[in-house]
Amino acid sequence: KPPSPSGATPPRVTSITGSNIAFPLRWGTMPHSYVSSLFHIVFSTKERTQSIPAELQPRLWNYLAAIARNHGVRVLAIGGTENHVHILLVLPVDAKLLDIVRTLKCNSSRWVREHSRLFAWQEGYGAFSVSPSHV
Repeated sequence: KPPSPSGATPPRVTSITGSNIAFPLRWGTMPHSYVSSLFHIVFSTKERTQSIPAELQPRLWNYLAAIARNHGVRVLAIGGTENHVHILLVLPVDAKLLDIVRTLKCNSSRWVREHSRLFAWQEGYGAFSVSPSHV
C-alpha cells in the first residue's frame, strides 16, 4: 500500500464520482485481470490489383492464420477477395498491433511470391476494435 503524503495509510476503498460514473479504487494488486483486444484488420494488395487468384485464397487464408498462431495471436475469422483480406483476431496483451500486421504481411507476401507471381501488399492497413458482443 502506498503511503499518503502525511505518512498515514490511505483508506482501503475510495471512489471517484463523475457525471454518470462511480467506481471504487482499491489499493494493492488486482487478483484477476481481463483484457480483450479484438481487432478487425483489413489490408489490400498493392494498387488493389486482382493478384490473389480464387484457387490460392483458401491456402493464403490458412497460411495467414498459421503465421498468427505461431506468434501467439488467435484468429477468429479470415477471408477476402482477389485484392484484399479481412482478419478478425485476438491480440495478445504483450503484442503490438503494428508488429503483428507487419509480420503477417511480410511472411504472407513472400509465400504468395513463391506460389504465384509478383505480389505485394499495400503499405498501410485498417484496424478496427471490435466489442466482444459483436464478434
